Amino acid sequence: MSVRRLFATSRPQLLAAAIAGVVMTSLAPVPTLADTARTLEEVIVTAQRREQSLQSVPIAVTSLSGADLERANIFSIQQVSQQTPSLNISQISANPATARITLRGQVQAETIFTADPSVGVYLDEVYLGRTQGAMFDFFDIQRVEVLKGPQGTLYGRNTTGGTIKLVPNKAEPDAGLTGYGKAGVGNYSARRLETGINVPLVAGVAALRLSGLLNQRDGYSTTRVVDSVTRAFIEDVDTNDKGTEALRVNLVVNASDQLTFELSADYADIQTNGSLDYSLNGDHVLVPNVSYERSSSDPLKGTNDFEPYANNRSSGASLTTTYDFTDSTQGKLIYAYRRQDGEYALDLDGSDQFFYNSEPFYGSEQQSAEAQLSGTSLADRLEWTTGLFWFEESGYDLSPHQELGYFGAALGAYDINLGWGQNDSQSAFVHGTYHFSDTLSTTLGLRWTDESRSVEAGRYRVILGNQTCQFSPHPSVDLANCVSRRSEDYDNLSWTAGLNWQLDPDILAYLKTSSGYRAGGHNMRAVSGLQYLPFAEETVQDVELGLKSTLLDNRLRVNLALYHSAYEDMQQLVLQPDVTVSISNLTDATIQGAEVEIEAQLSDAWVVDFSGSVIDIDFDDLPALGLASFPQGIQAVYTPEAQYSVGATWGKSLEVGELTANLGYTWRDSHVPDPSIAITRARPNAESEDIGLVNGRISLDIDSLDTTVSLWGTNLTDENYTENTLITSVFVLAAAQAPRMYGLDITKRF
Repeated sequence: MSVRRLFATSRPQLLAAAIAGVVMTSLAPVPTLADTARTLEEVIVTAQRREQSLQSVPIAVTSLSGADLERANIFSIQQVSQQTPSLNISQISANPATARITLRGQVQAETIFTADPSVGVYLDEVYLGRTQGAMFDFFDIQRVEVLKGPQGTLYGRNTTGGTIKLVPNKAEPDAGLTGYGKAGVGNYSARRLETGINVPLVAGVAALRLSGLLNQRDGYSTTRVVDSVTRAFIEDVDTNDKGTEALRVNLVVNASDQLTFELSADYADIQTNGSLDYSLNGDHVLVPNVSYERSSSDPLKGTNDFEPYANNRSSGASLTTTYDFTDSTQGKLIYAYRRQDGEYALDLDGSDQFFYNSEPFYGSEQQSAEAQLSGTSLADRLEWTTGLFWFEESGYDLSPHQELGYFGAALGAYDINLGWGQNDSQSAFVHGTYHFSDTLSTTLGLRWTDESRSVEAGRYRVILGNQTCQFSPHPSVDLANCVSRRSEDYDNLSWTAGLNWQLDPDILAYLKTSSGYRAGGHNMRAVSGLQYLPFAEETVQDVELGLKSTLLDNRLRVNLALYHSAYEDMQQLVLQPDVTVSISNLTDATIQGAEVEIEAQLSDAWVVDFSGSVIDIDFDDLPALGLASFPQGIQAVYTPEAQYSVGATWGKSLEVGELTANLGYTWRDSHVPDPSIAITRARPNAESEDIGLVNGRISLDIDSLDTTVSLWGTNLTDENYTENTLITSVFVLAAAQAPRMYGLDITKRF
């Protein structure tokens, strides 16, 4: 039996055994590991808006340092899910810059401006309202923190699944002129240049950090583009390529012993040929709407009748002012502005048949301000944080598309969906932990949120130059101007309460319950009936039992979390007859699961790690809404029932420097990839199959040159697999995933 099959067939038993091992390891005596001078490094996080050891935070958190990311060949936010239990990140079909993030079963598969994500992404303490442009390539990064479960108290709206925090390296006024430069090459003509430089301006007072990335690569797939009508060959397009340019600037000024200013700015430009998306049931049409076949036996080749491309530009700036009122009280004010826009083209049927082609344009800008006051009181028994948050966002979406099945023989016809929206949100929060003793404490928190959302949308059909309005009569519709105007207000009170028990200085047990909130909104593409109704906010109540332990003189770290989440009015996508989607609060759901993370320093030379998760989701019976037929009921989307990773790192000191090697294996279960299939149909090839990937890296630190040379590889066994993205009544659209990748990096430090 192959290793992959052994893991795949034994995954429930393996994970159950691992979880049982965690409990026994933490609560009973354990055997001594080999004598070693080395121990595991302490992990510092800011999950509770203050610096704390990971092992003292009563929240399920995965933290990956910059060194961890490099060692595991994690070059982008998408790959973070390979090392994080319960997390799955994939790109939106045809748009490599847009992230679809699933955490503990929570996902927002729709990216339109009037729908919000269920997992909040923060870049340098600034909330990102959109997932477009959030598929970050990492460079000069300090760490990534993934907070699991509702974070409604400290992080607010749209964190029902959790929060991902990206923390870049900062300028250091006390450091000299330091930094690094990295150059890399790889297969598919990959070339990567990266740098991070700390420039002192006034010693001990002010410094500037300049970071940059140029990441380019030819595509690993080929999209054969043919004429929409004749199907005559036009060109082969190099798809799934890379074309990223990014800059980041960070200025830190210590104006006094009490006052610090931090100014950050960033810019990223992603220009690509899009991705290969083809229909699994055939991208070459034999009989239209009847029979199909694959145009190639190569999974990295496909045929479309629409030339793909995908571009995204994002930028932002923030000013953080920190003032120490006393040794125990600190104030912080964060103001930020961000904007992003992009466009992409998609052959939504993934075939050489002219059926449905789309070319969306989108953009948004946001402003936010957060005032925080934190400190300790009552002889340091009470740690507290309180604050105010303001957020304002505006955006647009323009989606022209053509659909032969909808228009019949009118090849010159197309629909235009366009809309503008405004989202405003204000909130106030308080959060604190009170220590009854050195071993027992409680955590309490509240957050009140008030927000308003409005949208103006139009929908037109153009046939041979003649434009007609596609709205049906409704009180929100101005038929004379073909505009639908809708607005809605929402408010919510989120809370958290927990009990924390320090069993001994190295073992923390906690029990917490919390609530979360995802904003309601409007279906910008609504054309009739119930689609005009706003969808309501989604709420969750969560209970989590966790155990964090550091054992064997800091050579073994074992963390475990069990959770149960009850969702009300869960927001779900419904596929419409014209292949657009709308959001409705279809049902309630119960999600429960288990997560485990283990790291062990076996000897001076060896470190091993394991992480894994299982999840179970039950949906309540569907109400009779008349929106679609649900013969199979609702299934969880983009949520593998099980996933795990295992890795080993070996190091040896040589005369020239340190030699290290890392080998890792990540596996995730099969899963339903698309909401339309999950709630409307059952198709034999609709599920994304289970997949196991082997990644590795060998590095040599040359001390005399302050240089590291690394050989790395991902998907070393060259698995061919797809991430299914959309299912219609005819097509199962799939996106080809990366084959074996390998390269050489040289990093020079100074």
